[in-house]
Parts: sequence; C-alpha cells; structure tokens
Amino acid sequence: MDLPELSPPRGLTLNDSGQLSIDFIVGFAIFMSAFIMVTTMSSGLLVGLQSRHVDYDAVAYRAGVLLSEDPGINNSWPGFIITDPSYEWEFIGKSAKIDVKRFGLSLYKSTPRILSEKKVRSFSDTSIYNELKDYHDRIVFGDYPYNLYITFTPIDVNNANGVRAFSIGNPPGQNTNYGYIRRVVMVKTPVEFAIDLADPGYLDPGGTGNGKITIHLDSGQLYDLKRGPVYWTDLMKERIRLRFDITDISAVAKSPADGIDLTEVAYGYYKPDPNNPGSEIFIGPIPIIPPSETEGFTMTGDGTQSGHTLADIKYNIITEFDAGYFIKKIPEDLTYAKIDILYSFDPTTTYIHSDSPIIFRDVPPVLVPAVLEVMVW
Repeated sequence: MDLPELSPPRGLTLNDSGQLSIDFIVGFAIFMSAFIMVTTMSSGLLVGLQSRHVDYDAVAYRAGVLLSEDPGINNSWPGFIITDPSYEWEFIGKSAKIDVKRFGLSLYKSTPRILSEKKVRSFSDTSIYNELKDYHDRIVFGDYPYNLYITFTPIDVNNANGVRAFSIGNPPGQNTNYGYIRRVVMVKTPVEFAIDLADPGYLDPGGTGNGKITIHLDSGQLYDLKRGPVYWTDLMKERIRLRFDITDISAVAKSPADGIDLTEVAYGYYKPDPNNPGSEIFIGPIPIIPPSETEGFTMTGDGTQSGHTLADIKYNIITEFDAGYFIKKIPEDLTYAKIDILYSFDPTTTYIHSDSPIIFRDVPPVLVPAVLEVMVW
C-alpha cells in the first residue's frame, strides 16, 4: 500500500541549502568572544592557588647563583686591558648606571664564588644604586614586583682585610612567606707587593744614594696563564697595594733618629714605539699631585701619617691604587699593561739607590670568606 505524500504545513516551505541563519552566526560569535575573554582572564585567578614557596625559592636561588657565579654585564675578557670604564659594569658611575645590564660579583665566569672586591663595593654603593628597583631590574628581572633582601657578611670580621658587611632592602615580616638561598663565597682582596728597604740590593751606603726606587708591574707576568685565574693580578681592574718596610732603620737612614723623607710618587707606562717595531716608549714620569691623579690614590707612613709626601718615616710606607685607577691614566688602547711606580726620597736622609726597577712575578692571593644571603617574597 502506498503511503500518502505529506505536504509542509501551510505557510512553510522546505529549504535544504544547509545555510545558517544570521541569528545563529551572531550568537555563536558572541559566545566565542565571551569564551576567549573568560579563558584569558581566568588564568590570573589561579595565581593565588599556586605554591608561592616553591616559586620564591626558585627566584631566590637564581638570584643567588647570578650574584655568586656570574661576572655580570658589562664585562670584559680576562686579561683584556681596559682603558674605558664602560667595559666593566663596576666602573660605571651614577650618571651612566642605566648602561649596567646585569649584576654579577664573580671575578670571571671561570671563578664561580670567587668574588671581585671592586664589584662587591660597587654593588653595595647606595649612592649609585639608591632604589630597590635598581637591584630588581638587574637581578630578578621581569614585571612581577618581588621584594628583595640581600645581606653580605664576612665570616672573620676581625680579619676581613677591608671587606665590609652590607645589606640591600628591608627584611621580610615575621609571618611572610619568602624564598631563601645562602651561598658561601670568597672575596679576592687587594694584591700587596712588599719591599724591604733594608735589603742591601736597594742601598748604597758607601756613596751618596740618589733616593730613587722604581716598582715595575707587568700585566704579562702577573696574568700568568699557567696558573689558575684566582692567582692572576689584573692591574686595570684590581686594587694594588705597595708596602715598603724598614726592618733596619740604621741601614736605610743617614740619621736613624730622624727617619727618611719621601718627597714624590709618580707613575708611567710603556707603549709600542711606532717607529721601531719591537721597541717601547716610556710615557712619564707623571707626578701624582693634581686632583685628577690623586683620586683613588692613598698613602700612609708609619701607620698614622698620610699625604702626598711623608717625612720622618722609620717603619713603613703604604701606597694604594684603587681598582680602576689606571683605566683613564693610559689613553692608548694597549694589548698589555706595563706600569712603573716611581718613588723619590730625599737623598740627604737615606742611602736608597736603585738603578733597575723591582719586578714582581709571584704574588699569592688573599681570599676572605663571606656569606651571601638572598630573600625574595
């Protein structure tokens, strides 16, 4: 039996084209837009549910490793003779601190946890980095407003050799959940060259004595690749200390009761002679008297006297050149640094007489242990 053919209700027509109505398209578009917005915004709602302890510990750990094992940026290669402060972040002053890309306190990448004294001093200089944001942007990075508290403490405070304790920021509250890392580090302190003025090699008791003595510092000899980087001495980046001791004043002074008089300290450097390949030209001596020359230079005698000249010295004379002192003193770009420090004594007070410079090759480092702690919340 054949079924009767059904017809559509009156007023309706069949449409099998598969097209969607405009109402459906508009509604679907609104739904997808709302879905995307909700999905994007809901991710932020879950931040409070994450483990902040683990997150803060990770940030603190990264900051601690960065400070103790990285030399920072800007940073030059070991042994590179720098004549512009911008090569090293620790020599960039307050006016150009924006050029400091990243903090790092180690001497080189090859010396993790062996810190540069100059970098430690620059890092803690609040006259340059006077906002917590200065440290945040160069240690933590990112836009999340982490709080920082960094402390640095020498282990042997009584024998820290000039390494000072400091703190950055304020400690967290008693009930604050924070991340923490502690690193034991070593700080390489100033290199000290000791000379005994009573050594017969520096005296001319039978003659008049010219009162001159010269210390020759050669980067090629102090930067010895046969030894580890901790034993390197970088004349351009490290603080240099020269100490003259008098173990026998009667052998040195013409009038032992009156001591000896130091009348001048000067410096000079060597550069290749463009007219004679293989030869050098000495530039100097340049007296250390004008303010531009004395900045970063200190001199004391017998533990109490200080000044550009010293009189009545009977025990010792100590001169120090701050790290980076010679950076602007050598205007030429050189592949090596040979620097002479020239001392002139009053010849009427002493038998000192040195025809050839005193050359130093082997200087052991002095490392001061310290504790670096970082808290992040």
